[in-house]
Amino acid sequence: MENSSSYTSKFINTSRDNSRDKTFITNKYDDVLAQNMVMALDKAIRKEQRTATGERSKKFQTFYYKVYYLKYITLYIYMFMVFFEVPSWCLVKKGIQDRRTCDPDIYPNSGIPKLPYYASRSIELVCLFTLLFFTYFRRAFRKPTRLAKTRELIQSVLTLASVIDIMIALIRQNSLYVSHFIRILLIVLFIRGLREAIKRIALVIYDSKEILLMIISYIVLFGWVGYRLFRGTQQGEAYFSSLVESIWSMMVLLTTANFPDVMMLAYNAHRGYALFFIIYLVMVLFFLLNLVLAVYYNNYRTRVDNTISKFMSIREQFLKTKFHSHDVDNKGHLTQNEFKSMIKDLFELNLKAVKKTNLNKIAAQFSHRCRGQITLEDFLNYFEIMDFVSLDNHTSGSMVVQISNKRRKVKNIVTHPFYDLGMNIFVALNIGTIMIKDMVEMFTQSGTNVLAWLIIQLIITWLFFAEMIFICYGFGIIEAFKRRNHLKIEILFQIIILSAFIYYLVSDNREILLRYLDIIIILRGFRLMKLFNEIKQWKVIMRTISALLKPFWSLLLVTFVLFLLFASIGDRAFGGLEINNPNVVRNQNIPDTYVEMNFNDVANSFVTLFTLMVVNNWFVIVDMFEAVTGTIWTRLFFVIFYFFSVLVVLNILVALSIDMYSSIESVNSQNEDKDEHITIEDSNEAAESLTSLSQVVDKYKTVPIKMESDGEDESFYFQNKESESKEENYHLLTDKDVQSPKIQASFDDSKTGSKDEEEKKA
Repeated sequence: MENSSSYTSKFINTSRDNSRDKTFITNKYDDVLAQNMVMALDKAIRKEQRTATGERSKKFQTFYYKVYYLKYITLYIYMFMVFFEVPSWCLVKKGIQDRRTCDPDIYPNSGIPKLPYYASRSIELVCLFTLLFFTYFRRAFRKPTRLAKTRELIQSVLTLASVIDIMIALIRQNSLYVSHFIRILLIVLFIRGLREAIKRIALVIYDSKEILLMIISYIVLFGWVGYRLFRGTQQGEAYFSSLVESIWSMMVLLTTANFPDVMMLAYNAHRGYALFFIIYLVMVLFFLLNLVLAVYYNNYRTRVDNTISKFMSIREQFLKTKFHSHDVDNKGHLTQNEFKSMIKDLFELNLKAVKKTNLNKIAAQFSHRCRGQITLEDFLNYFEIMDFVSLDNHTSGSMVVQISNKRRKVKNIVTHPFYDLGMNIFVALNIGTIMIKDMVEMFTQSGTNVLAWLIIQLIITWLFFAEMIFICYGFGIIEAFKRRNHLKIEILFQIIILSAFIYYLVSDNREILLRYLDIIIILRGFRLMKLFNEIKQWKVIMRTISALLKPFWSLLLVTFVLFLLFASIGDRAFGGLEINNPNVVRNQNIPDTYVEMNFNDVANSFVTLFTLMVVNNWFVIVDMFEAVTGTIWTRLFFVIFYFFSVLVVLNILVALSIDMYSSIESVNSQNEDKDEHITIEDSNEAAESLTSLSQVVDKYKTVPIKMESDGEDESFYFQNKESESKEENYHLLTDKDVQSPKIQASFDDSKTGSKDEEEKKA
């Protein structure tokens, strides 16, 4: 029983409605192929609905996707070249000696080299025209919709306005007026996922307007009460001198950045004043802000679910249409050839997503599972089930069938538990060399011999390189990198250490090598993290992180656009301000190093905005800019940024993390319950399937190795048990063999036998 466990099919139960449950048995390799097929199909449906028919359209579409990568390269250049542009304030401010560096001694910035002004503007023009070309070229094969036409018109108008702005700036040799803001709008229009994420977030904010108004009301109310309560006291002079200052103090207290400082003067005067601040924090911070998290998550989840439900209905209608178009005789089911024809027809939409050989494998195994008659309900259920099948990164659709004895032995070695144990010990010893080096330096008070240390690390690196070659030989290069993720990082480590050795030979500054070598060794130690996979809760956490990657990147794009917008505004409003002026220097609450928190270029702006998003001491940065500008309206810029970055984006990310973790934990618990509590129907069907399989396998003394497509017929390769030591000894079991009376009789006998056994057991 244990020997056949690796071939045991798993059960996946799902229901399309409350009245009927459907059970499918899928092999783990087929699950991977099938889920890839479903994911590709979802994308294909979207494209098919927007793609025009005709040979001319297909030719344009083929050419478009051949040069499609140029669009993304252009888009990335257009997005990130802003970090290498001379800031606008530097081009117009008088007294700047060097327009390329913007006098960093007076106006601290990131120090990133800036492109010449004419070069940056020329690159921007090329990017604009390239992106506009891709936008209009899609019309040759895309069905024009009203929304698409409107979006293209907006893109054209914005591109024209940006080009005019750039030309004026080139002629007058001054800063741009609107191009930086147009850049943000064009990025949103060009990236579909970003557009949809921003739309959902905007709708979430609109749906949550009541709770936001409640929070604002509480801040104003407690600010007003505080202004009346502490008027004429030291507390009032310090934090509640006016109604505006009182509201500002309560706003900062909402982030706890000024707590308990804002309370201590009043608390020192009378202990009862602490109740004012405690009640405020309990009601607004502990209750209302957490309620905001719940409301945001509920509204965001609702929007996402509505989008998914809408597409599910579209997908079902699409599949029904395809199904009926291939059901030639209207018999209500598809034969194997008809089903395979439909699969090929579906995936002509996106041939790059899934290999044709994999499609044929799935078509064959699904047809065999349905005994050659695939009904519409079976087909729709199959696609619905695959939405819930988890990808197994350690499986592959294409398995090596013919393998030499040497490679088989190598593969057996690298997959043995003792091999992993030995490599983990070796990695731990490699980390231990750093500890030994540090202890030697600590007790001997002497430096490290750089050459000796580098030679030791080179030897260790060669051993890791040998391991990488060993694994690639056993699995094959592609399969090795799929199964062993650490190989991708190890290649980078190999290049860095080799470069470090070359740097040692040609450079005099050798001490810096020790830092980088130590960092690489520590990073290599993360390989030991896979030991935590034995812990159940750790698996749930890692699966949660993996599942969060896609929504995280979507929110990261939203955050990037948000930062870029506020960086552009900050460039105009605060760029080039002399922060080290007397108003700032005399303020004891502002540390001297805070002058680095500025908007003098985009990179510095991003760091400043990230610091504000963390909200620790954010009010100190606000006070610094308020002191320089001399107006309290400066606070409005930072409050609006806090609202969008912290209350909206971060809350949605936290809510998604909680939901994803609970969902994965629930799935794991359900799987454990299913393993522990198997129903009678499941056990009967499992016994029936396993008995049938074992009898056929025993009769032919074979075990299944691979299923693949060769021409019209699907063939199932089996390897003889008695010839495992030979390099190539295979028995070919075709569909005709499976349909032969001998094998069918074996299936029937096994079913009868299993039923008799079940009756006896009962």
